[in-house]
Amino acid sequence: MKVTSYAVARPNYYDRNAAGTSVRYLASGVAPHSQTTRWTVTIASGQKAFAEMAGVRIAPQTVATAFASAAAGVDTYSGGVYSTLIYIQTTMSAALAVAYAAYPVSVSLYAGDQLLGFTADYSTGGTALYIVDSKYTTYTA
Repeated sequence: MKVTSYAVARPNYYDRNAAGTSVRYLASGVAPHSQTTRWTVTIASGQKAFAEMAGVRIAPQTVATAFASAAAGVDTYSGGVYSTLIYIQTTMSAALAVAYAAYPVSVSLYAGDQLLGFTADYSTGGTALYIVDSKYTTYTA
């Protein structure tokens, strides 16, 4: 049967000009800093998106002189509200333990919504490696 109107049968989102995209912040030797947005994705007009995965990693590289917390995460921003998809926090201590988390997520994003990654380190001295990434699919609304 030939479909002549989308009112009869609208294609699934993955059949509407879908494009998979990944975004990543990867930096080594990052010094302590206040919360900093590392990347932002804004969904374009006429598009929707489906966030599929979010992952974060903090790997201390050199020891801090005054230990404090470090954090990394991925948020969505919609209608003036931030919602957290993934967040980790660790203490930058002499143990130099790696903190890592990756989750499958299923979040719909609409035109104007944002997906953003951030890091923070409130210790004094020391450095760390940060990885903050996400995978999402955009498609025609």
